[in-house]
Amino acid sequence: MNPKFMKNSVKIQPYIFGDAGIINTNPAGTANVMSDLMVDAGVGTTLSIVRWGNLYNIKPLTIRFDVPFFINRLPYAENDYFQFRWMLGINKAF
Repeated sequence: MNPKFMKNSVKIQPYIFGDAGIINTNPAGTANVMSDLMVDAGVGTTLSIVRWGNLYNIKPLTIRFDVPFFINRLPYAENDYFQFRWMLGINKAF
């Protein structure tokens, strides 16, 4: 999927994803109150720069762009399930 002139230095990789978790919803300084399970799913892509020309010892840089299409619970103070949501990240979260 990469153009030929970027074949060995840049990788572009689309993917689908699913994510689930719980977060604490309490104010600072009070006892922990955990949320119900939150789930989302969607599509994303990564752009990884794996070679930096003559600089051989530099680790790859990965920029990630995610767009969730499904969300089972709305974030605090939102009231519309259908809206454009996105996330931009650098390198991997874990």
